[in-house]
Amino acid sequence: MSFSSIHNATINTIAPARPPTMISYGPFEWELNMDQIKELCSKLRTYLNEKAPPLGLDVPEPAKKPRSNSMRSIDGYQGPNVSPPNPIPSTKCTPAKEPTVKPKPKPEANKIIRKTKDKNKWKRLYQSETQVHQGFPVQAVVYNSDNSNGSVYSTSSGCMNCWKCGALKSKNKKSKVDLVQITHFHKNTGYRLLSMSSLPGNEIMVAAGYQSNTKTPALLSISMQRGDSFMHPKEVTAPPAQPLKVKSLHGVDSTEYSVAATMNNCVSVFDLSQGNFSQPKTSWTQREFLSSLQPSTTTHQIFCGSKSGEICGWDPRCSPQSNTSMKYKQRIISDLDCYEFSLFSGSTDGSILHWDLRKPAIPLSLIIPDSHSILCLKLSPQKPNWLGISTITGLYCLDTEDMSISEISPETEKTGYSTLDWNSANGILYACTMNGALECWQFS
Repeated sequence: MSFSSIHNATINTIAPARPPTMISYGPFEWELNMDQIKELCSKLRTYLNEKAPPLGLDVPEPAKKPRSNSMRSIDGYQGPNVSPPNPIPSTKCTPAKEPTVKPKPKPEANKIIRKTKDKNKWKRLYQSETQVHQGFPVQAVVYNSDNSNGSVYSTSSGCMNCWKCGALKSKNKKSKVDLVQITHFHKNTGYRLLSMSSLPGNEIMVAAGYQSNTKTPALLSISMQRGDSFMHPKEVTAPPAQPLKVKSLHGVDSTEYSVAATMNNCVSVFDLSQGNFSQPKTSWTQREFLSSLQPSTTTHQIFCGSKSGEICGWDPRCSPQSNTSMKYKQRIISDLDCYEFSLFSGSTDGSILHWDLRKPAIPLSLIIPDSHSILCLKLSPQKPNWLGISTITGLYCLDTEDMSISEISPETEKTGYSTLDWNSANGILYACTMNGALECWQFS
């Protein structure tokens, strides 16, 4: 007997064979011993290793087969020997941009720069001494047509003077003015005047100023009769703010004694027929400081220019909300004047605009006499197409029919003219210089 047989007999004696194991699956049952179970487990393990990886392991990617050059993949790759093409651009959906609409250019005013005409045809008839106004700039000059040849009133910071207009004696000798009375208005009354306006058909002149000692604003009613009454105002009223401009509303308001005055950003209408103008009849308030004032007898409106270059028109017969507004490329409006449906506005930037009140959207023309600040504008009552212009360097006349500018003062003098007015009878132009002289000019 060999050793292996003795060993197996010993094992079988010590560890008898295990009874078979019953395995059931549904209605089926199998009787398997240990060897059969081991064999079945081994085959199952082999099957699982070939078909699926163990749990918890990553699935390896299958090896890619090389493609021929004739094939093209989705991403554009054509093979190992062909360089990849440009990447396909992104196809993201972006919202379409709205087409940009260029704004239409705003209409421009016809620009006229120093178109001269009739040079040296204006003759200076008279020039006063500067001492008649104590060397101060003349604030206002007013022509008043009375029963005789008319009178001129001029005022400066120190005095107010009365001039008598001469008559036309012959064709060769033109009229001039004669100084008949110098009134030291500031010394006698204590008031300094800034603006004047005469009431046609009445011997009354209204003025705006202030009390020199207390700086109290004042509106004054002054008699235009020469003598002692001319030295003292008839009525003095202290308005709530400083009046800068005052104009008669003759032909605008139903009452011939009505006047309008600008005070800061407010326009007030006063009725002098009530004895004084302590209480305004109506008022109109704007957003900005008002620098100029001019009533229109055609549209019955009061036009005011502001420091921003805006021009507003207001009919005192209507509510303050119903007003007209005009604005163009101008700075501070220094002066206004109008005739029928034409309105002219002068600015400190040296430009003059011609407006049509029936179509106020855009000015008809822009005129630049000498590129210096415009101080005063005045249309001639005798020839409404003549516009007198004073600047800080010269005196001009604009013919509004052909828009030509005549140079009145010699170009060599470069004299500044603060204010001017026309003689409605013979067309003489009265202009006052910055140093206090009064000059008379006539077109020959």
